[in-house]
Amino acid sequence: MTSLKLYSELADIYDQLYLHLFNYKQDAEFAARIFNKYNVRDLLELGCGTGHLTRFLGDLGFRITGIDLFEEMLAIARQRNPDMEFYQQDMRDLKLERKFDCVFSMGRVFAYMTSNEDVENCFNSVANCLNADGIFLFDNFFAPHFIKNLKENKEITTEVELKDRTIRRISKNSWNLKDGVTFNWNATYQIETAGDVKEFHDDSILRTFFPEEIKSFLERQNFIVMDVFEDLAAFTILARKVG
Repeated sequence: MTSLKLYSELADIYDQLYLHLFNYKQDAEFAARIFNKYNVRDLLELGCGTGHLTRFLGDLGFRITGIDLFEEMLAIARQRNPDMEFYQQDMRDLKLERKFDCVFSMGRVFAYMTSNEDVENCFNSVANCLNADGIFLFDNFFAPHFIKNLKENKEITTEVELKDRTIRRISKNSWNLKDGVTFNWNATYQIETAGDVKEFHDDSILRTFFPEEIKSFLERQNFIVMDVFEDLAAFTILARKVG
């Protein structure tokens, strides 16, 4: 069962923790090279979270509209990016009044599209938000890496020291495999302030993908895959809407 407390009750913890876990500047520079190559400036960001990546891209001259499922995340994103627009929406059912040159999603947000129906609805929704020949850039967990390397129930501890508190995440994975190559991600967050420790639990189901699997879904929604950028545990797809 997915609870997703990290993105609602713990939005401020997410904001501080993932600033140290993600290299937003590097992701922004990678995306910006592609956006510049295809001369796109008006962008829709899916799963914008608390707006760290939005800010980096905004500083590089891009106009961004951000959507996220959680209002708690958007409240922080709006504070960080007062010059951008943000809406609380579901990426599987976008309802926006205009279209964009590019839709993008980074940070493996797409892993929450755990069913085939989720994937189809998301791609259809993205297609409806794009101008003719618009591009779609998004990253995914790489299934072969997880099949080979996921160690069930092994605890992984990540700790971030801040000025006023310590944030500790203790997580473990186990196979789910209900729909595609999915796994359970169970995390405990400990927030320690002046010796006082508060603890929260969060459970999610995440999906990994094969590149060819994603290509097949995209083609069903009239996208052409233009490039695939592979990393160790993730890959990024660049696709163009046909017509």
